[in-house]
Amino acid sequence: MELILWRHAEAEDGSPDLERELTGKGRKQAARMADWLNPRLPPDIRILSSPASRTLQTAQALGRDYEVVPELAPGASAEEVLAQITTATAAKASSARIPAMPTTARFHRLRKTQALEVST
Repeated sequence: MELILWRHAEAEDGSPDLERELTGKGRKQAARMADWLNPRLPPDIRILSSPASRTLQTAQALGRDYEVVPELAPGASAEEVLAQITTATAAKASSARIPAMPTTARFHRLRKTQALEVST
């Protein structure tokens, strides 16, 4: 399994957090990254997104089907993200995830402090 963690593009400030959308610059960032990433993704990719508006807009830039996973919402723990990775591994599908930035940072800290092994 390949795992790609794609942070959402630049987003507006504001509240409530789940409703923050991409800025104009963020929409351009997402489109450029999608143009680069799309030809490198396998056809059977499983894309999981946080329910936050900014992450949904980032996922939509790929122009592919994606699943909204509440466990990837802002505030998700690294353990919750890891559980989602394990689920995708069990499904034997390539995966891309678009969590909110704090979740991505917590996952990377967990990965650095623990021996993280994902096997297929």
